[in-house]
Amino acid sequence: RQPIIDPNTGQLNLQMAVMGVDQDFFIPNYGQGDTSSIDNLSGPVGIFEITGEVAQSGFISLMNWGAILSINLGIMNLLPLPALDGGKLIFFVVEALRGKPIDPQKEGVIHFIGFALLMLLMLVVTWNDIRNFFL
Repeated sequence: RQPIIDPNTGQLNLQMAVMGVDQDFFIPNYGQGDTSSIDNLSGPVGIFEITGEVAQSGFISLMNWGAILSINLGIMNLLPLPALDGGKLIFFVVEALRGKPIDPQKEGVIHFIGFALLMLLMLVVTWNDIRNFFL
């Protein structure tokens, strides 16, 4: 795993931080090999661990890391997935093209399924974090 803190300067390695933020839904573990595997994803536990590393390098690095996480959250929230704001925007576009609203019950079911799948992904990724960091 490549360090997110440059060992020579003690500064936040922005290239690693940005690479991790814009790859998948969560920050990858920066492992070698196939990066498309679910084993290379980290969630809240991984973010906590990396934030601890970043905090040790100083206040400015921690503020940069917080900014990167905030920007990442905003971008991910706009993805066109049900249960996210981007999914709601897709419904607005479809309604505008059709000229009539989508049945609220159908929209609710689609958002519920999307939310359930996101929660399932969160469970898988959190288990992966626990396994990688603590077991």
